[in-house]
Formats: sequence, structure tokens, C-alpha cells
Amino acid sequence: MTTETTNIIITNTMRYLLSILVLGAFLVSCDKHEHGGDNHLYSDNYDCSDTIPTYEDVKIIFNTSCATTGCHNASSAKHGIKLDTKDNVVKNFEEHSMLCVINHGEDCEPMPIGAPKLTDEEIKAITCWMNHGFK
Repeated sequence: MTTETTNIIITNTMRYLLSILVLGAFLVSCDKHEHGGDNHLYSDNYDCSDTIPTYEDVKIIFNTSCATTGCHNASSAKHGIKLDTKDNVVKNFEEHSMLCVINHGEDCEPMPIGAPKLTDEEIKAITCWMNHGFK
């Protein structure tokens, strides 16, 4: 086997291994942030059997704590996240770790920034609203 052939084999093997590593990193990074992210880790924190909130019940929480100027309203959309309408809230719950951030979970940026953590009652209402299918 010539040196040139050996170099081609090594180069192709390195490309193959690099492709496997890149694909693996992509799959791992998507797992945490797609399809609700870590919401499932927090969805059982509350007994929702006696609480079936509607969007009207949780809308005030989003409007006063999240969809404010400079944060997640239509004009600000910090980090591309809008929480100003029911459709936008549902979309972001399905795509991001929203329960993680309002629960101040590990590896999540606690929200709301610069304000106290939502009360347990507010977090329960939002969690139960999600658990009951965003009605």
C-alpha cells in the first residue's frame, strides 16, 4: 500500500468519524430544547385533578409577568419568544422549557428577570393549564 493510499484512507476515516460526532452533538442538543424541552420534568409538580384552568385564567399572569415591554410582548420578543397571545404561548411551551424557567430550574434562565418568581398558585395554574391541553 502506498503512502498516498494510506493518507486517503485516513482522511476518509477521519471525515466519517467527524460526521458521526457532529450528528451526535446535534441530536443531543435538540433533545433538550425541542418538543417542550424539560417541561415534562415539572408537569407533575402539582395535583391538577381539582384545577382545570383556561387561557383566560392564566392570561393575566402572562400579560403582567411575561408579555411586558422589553421582554416577551409583540414588539420586544426577547430571544424570539412572544407570549402576547394564546397561540404564541402554546407554541413556546411546545418548543421551549417554559416550566423550567418559571420554576427557576437548573440549567434554565429564571423568569421573570428582574422580578420575583411567580407564586406557587400562578405556577400551578400555568402547569395545570398545560397539563389539560392548553384549553
